Amino acid sequence: MEIDNSLGETHALLGLYHKQLAYDWREVEREMARALELSPASPVVRERYAFNVLMPHARLEEAAAELGLALVWDPQSVGLRSHLGAVLLLSVATTASWSRCGGSWSSNPPRIGVMR
Repeated sequence: MEIDNSLGETHALLGLYHKQLAYDWREVEREMARALELSPASPVVRERYAFNVLMPHARLEEAAAELGLALVWDPQSVGLRSHLGAVLLLSVATTASWSRCGGSWSSNPPRIGVMR
């Protein structure tokens, strides 16, 4: 079997591999950047970027924006809609929780589940 390096989806999958099995965040970000460069209109690439780069680093607004872009190209996707809903719900819950603890996004944003 051979990998087709000309497809953004291939690089998005490699990024997922680096996140799930190798725990190599630099490679995750490198592969996802290449995926976005090759296939900027791919809903699969946008979704994997949102869930595998942005969400683990608590960049929820950016993740929601990426999922919104994916929905532009695949507006009927139930999976994308449910993922967007989950990100928005998590974003609201995180903001509310952070505020109740006396924090503010501008001073020190929470880093829930961050892997560095």
